[in-house]
Amino acid sequence: MPLNWLSSNVRLVNNSEVYVEKPREFAIMSKLALNARLSEKCGTSGRQWEQVFTPLIRGKSLSVIGLGGMGQAAWPHARHESSDVLRQEPLPSSSEFWSCPNLMINHM
Repeated sequence: MPLNWLSSNVRLVNNSEVYVEKPREFAIMSKLALNARLSEKCGTSGRQWEQVFTPLIRGKSLSVIGLGGMGQAAWPHARHESSDVLRQEPLPSSSEFWSCPNLMINHM
């Protein structure tokens, strides 16, 4: 499958025929790390520390793109923590979906 439609700021994870628990844990960890802006905090070092305030994760929208084994494992847990869980098949980068301001996508 060509991935030229995938935005360069999106991290793609793809596993087939994996156990359900591990992808579910990965989804929970990723969701919390993205909301806490962990990648931004890990970049601070030494004596320079900039305080980063983040909102609670409850009430945010989460999109599960692709409903393979990992997507199916991730979305049931996410629906309890998020107000909206959008389950989508992969979308081209031209889709207006990617411009939604409330999506939790890592901008590394």
